[in-house]
Amino acid sequence: MQPYMYSDLGIAITPGPGPNTSDDLVSFNLSDTNEPVTIANDLTYQPAGLRTCAAALGIKAGGKLDFTVMTLPQPGPAAAVFSQSRCPSDTTLRGRECLANGQLQAVAIGSGNANIFTPDSTSAVDRLVTLLEREFGIDAPQILLSLTGRIGVPLPMQCFETGIPHLAKTLCEQNLDAASQAILTSDTGPKTGSVALGDVVLAGIAKGAGMVEPNMATILVYLFTNAQLDHALLQDMLHHAVNASFNRLSIDAETSPSDTVALLSTATTPLPPRQIAHFRQALTALCVKLARDMASQGEGVTKCIEATVNSPLGLPHAERLAKQVINSTLVKAAVYGARLNWGPIVSAIGKPVSGHDDPILDRNQIVIRLQGYDVFRCGQTIDVADSQWFEALRTDKTIRINVTLGAGGSLGRAWGCDLSPAYISLNAR
Repeated sequence: MQPYMYSDLGIAITPGPGPNTSDDLVSFNLSDTNEPVTIANDLTYQPAGLRTCAAALGIKAGGKLDFTVMTLPQPGPAAAVFSQSRCPSDTTLRGRECLANGQLQAVAIGSGNANIFTPDSTSAVDRLVTLLEREFGIDAPQILLSLTGRIGVPLPMQCFETGIPHLAKTLCEQNLDAASQAILTSDTGPKTGSVALGDVVLAGIAKGAGMVEPNMATILVYLFTNAQLDHALLQDMLHHAVNASFNRLSIDAETSPSDTVALLSTATTPLPPRQIAHFRQALTALCVKLARDMASQGEGVTKCIEATVNSPLGLPHAERLAKQVINSTLVKAAVYGARLNWGPIVSAIGKPVSGHDDPILDRNQIVIRLQGYDVFRCGQTIDVADSQWFEALRTDKTIRINVTLGAGGSLGRAWGCDLSPAYISLNAR
């Protein structure tokens, strides 16, 4: 496949040779010089002073890594966005309190147990933070804690009581790869990326496989930089990046109580004013890369879906309809079976939504393109050679759906995935 653009974001996607989007290259051109910058798919660029340890404490079976701690040399400016669930976890509530002062020095993540709505969930979090404070010598309010995994199961505190002591001595730099493995649950693989802008670096790790429908969902994303930026600017940049990426993502239209996207800085490298815009571009591109990886590595996923809707009724309408397309069970099942046509897409964009008094769409203005082929235009089906069309649906790893509702307007984008028997089997256990 040829490279293609997200023109609204100024981001180019070059499909890679592998079976999912983790192999694709995400790039952008600097806003003032037009110099190309590519996001590395690995963790080549990590801030100096960021130290990481990862261990198998026994939360997961089989001796898998299930706990990680990442520390800065001292408290640094930080920003975060948390789950909008009306049933937030204790770690989500505590995380909001920690970010109130705009600084963090450490992030700790346990995977395999989300510690949600159990009788002792609050006291378990308090005890866990006390253990971390004692072992790493970092004040409790400077430690952001996340837990992910099964809901409603008491946290196995003995794993932490015996496992956290002596962890600090295993901290080392350039070790984010271990953390990227330790935070996974049902993910098919780690999600990583990094980028350098001169002496300024930015690295990110993420997890997210099921119960993913932002505005924020079961996703955990941790971003680290050395850029000398204050909390307010980091928060503004992070909100922009999240809205352009993770908030356009849905695996299964389910929302988790535990989501976190956090950005921490060692603040050791000054950023000239003209490069602030470059950093914003890099942060958005990295978040887009990680969001696309989640869509292609979700539970039971065999294909990624990318939907765009151009609507003359404005951006909120366009974004909502793009989400309706990727969340459509008919669309998802048809993508899995490589038999998608325009019918389920028309059904998805026409679906009424409570609280939105949308006008009737003019069929004579609607154009639908699937995988680059016009299949519906201005009220008429467009014939596409079956062998040509279905071969693209069968072999391409990302299925692109483009809908235009009329001239002009705003572009909404969403990323999702197909619905396979493997997803049903995994979540029926």
